[in-house]
Amino acid sequence: MSSMKQIRTTPPDIHNSRSDLYFGLHPREIRLVTLRSGQWSDDIQCQLKHAYLANKSIYKALSYAWGSPRATRPILVSGIRYSVTVNLEAALRRLRQVNEDVILWVDAICINQSDNEEKTQQVRLMHDIYSNTDEVIVYLGEVLNHKSMISHDLVSASRHVFNYDDTDNEKLEIFRAHCSVKKLSRKERIDYAFDVFRFLCVLADESKTNHLASFDVHSREFKDSVYHENLFEELRKIMNCRWWKRIWVIQEVVVPNKITVVYGSSVAPWEMLVNAARWLSRNRISTTPFCFSNDNLTVLSYVSRISLDIERMRETWNTGKQTPLLSLLRRFKDRKASDEKDKVYALLSLAQSKTSIVPDYSLSVSRVFQNATLDIIKESGSLSVLIGDLGRKDRQDLPSWVPDWSSAYDDLDRHRVEAMENNQYNASGGSRLYVQTEDAEEWGGLRDYLKVCPEIRGPRLEVFNTQVGTTDWQEWLPSGADKSNLSEEECLLAIDGYYTSCRGAVCLEYLGNGMIRLPGISMDMVTHAWDIAPCDETISTVISTWVSFSTASFRRRSIGDAFVRTICADRVSSGSPNQEISTQILKVEDPDALDRWLEEAGLIFTRENTGEPQRNPIQTSGNINNAVRSAAIRRRLFITKNGRIGLGPPKTQPGDRVYVLLGGRTPFILRPAGWRSI
Repeated sequence: MSSMKQIRTTPPDIHNSRSDLYFGLHPREIRLVTLRSGQWSDDIQCQLKHAYLANKSIYKALSYAWGSPRATRPILVSGIRYSVTVNLEAALRRLRQVNEDVILWVDAICINQSDNEEKTQQVRLMHDIYSNTDEVIVYLGEVLNHKSMISHDLVSASRHVFNYDDTDNEKLEIFRAHCSVKKLSRKERIDYAFDVFRFLCVLADESKTNHLASFDVHSREFKDSVYHENLFEELRKIMNCRWWKRIWVIQEVVVPNKITVVYGSSVAPWEMLVNAARWLSRNRISTTPFCFSNDNLTVLSYVSRISLDIERMRETWNTGKQTPLLSLLRRFKDRKASDEKDKVYALLSLAQSKTSIVPDYSLSVSRVFQNATLDIIKESGSLSVLIGDLGRKDRQDLPSWVPDWSSAYDDLDRHRVEAMENNQYNASGGSRLYVQTEDAEEWGGLRDYLKVCPEIRGPRLEVFNTQVGTTDWQEWLPSGADKSNLSEEECLLAIDGYYTSCRGAVCLEYLGNGMIRLPGISMDMVTHAWDIAPCDETISTVISTWVSFSTASFRRRSIGDAFVRTICADRVSSGSPNQEISTQILKVEDPDALDRWLEEAGLIFTRENTGEPQRNPIQTSGNINNAVRSAAIRRRLFITKNGRIGLGPPKTQPGDRVYVLLGGRTPFILRPAGWRSI
């Protein structure tokens, strides 16, 4: 924006007399910023004030991406010169009104970012801040320079508002005219960002899709039109805005009732974007009189996926359903945060159960990730959080058992892990875990698991009978114990003995310094391990290679059956690895389908036909092909000392141990590390 002040570079540790600006907040108190009215080119001036959430103040909350902390512009806040990022200054300029003040909540201004204690307190209130707001303004950013974009000086102060109703019809007629132009006049300058919003408005209303006839890749208008190329290039830029990749976006959009999206001078309701995404999702395989080019379909598919991913979470929230923290962490793992602690903190208020995690910015990222992992184990009573490729880490300060929630996103691993969590796998016989941390009082973990208060009212025996679900635990009480006058410690000690004997619930101990201890059974040792072939090779080539490895190591009559079951993880499906699909356990009654698949893959196995009738047979060999791709890509085939065959993480190597850990649905690969296993 040429009318804005020149960008200046400021070291991120300089804070412009913030000590004169911020005063302490009460526990349920926030700050609001009044954005003073002014002309487009005027300096930005704001006033801070305190407000209690209970008073239901009227304000709008800003959802935006901070941008680089080194590129800043000055504004005035309560008369004090204050540096904000370029993106925030642009957002405030866009939101400022000419004739009236605007009351906002903006995290970078309303929270003292230099005070970790205050940040901790305010982050705990974020859910309330966004649920109490009248409206959330999603600011995507400013329009980047475009070769055929009209001069920004001419549109800087303008606003193109879409109401998502009949008042938009005039805008859409202009869009239709642009679509039909074969060649742009040199004198004509088009605001492509504005036209992208027109395009989305058309997609959002199926009755208006007649405007899209010129998008048919077979039409002369499409082939000759530079307009279409420029329009989709602008759509790419919009979807590449940093806002779409932020982790805090999830809460900021899921919780509020009203959301408005701003991109440059274009303004539209969130519902318009979502309904456009729904149309795209329904019409990925065109059933309309037109179709898009492959390149443009890629862009549109991304628009649909990223918008609906947020909207589905919003719909789930609005129906009163909540999602487990583990699912949230996996689902939004690709989101970015300037402080990696926020990869956990930003999702806490959306989690199904009230977690024991309290936002604390004085903790290290490693400790926050450890706490999240322990909390998930505690709430689920299982090791589901440890399923998957735990070796895929960007951070080197994490214990081996802690997932790196900041590492690169792996959609395949996420879907593979979710498939493993259903009841079809049960390696440890349904045993459950409770967590005992180093700083918890004795028996605190078991007490939490049983959900009993420290001060039990009424006869202890009856309370514990109810919580355990049986009286069998009483057999572990001391001989001659007075059951009418039992201490809590006597009861918990007996219950612990009972659980240990039947493996109903066992203790996972957090020993501190990133170490845990839990019971398990050593099953075997890895003696051979092989990588999958490069992804550009066919499945048949990959499997042929693995077959040669496995049969060279041992030969048994059941090798064919064991091998096929292993490479598809004993599961078959009818969809692709990128879809959420139903699956079934592979049955020995499916030999015909397996034989067809092996034959099509060019492999030779001699399988015995049981002669028994098929039950729920696999319909096509393509199902098995999908299952193999989903299960085997980025995994290692391994063989154990006792002749077992399996698929393991990509870092599996000879000498690793195969364990069944109580509370785990699948076996685990552990590697000895001195006196402990990691």
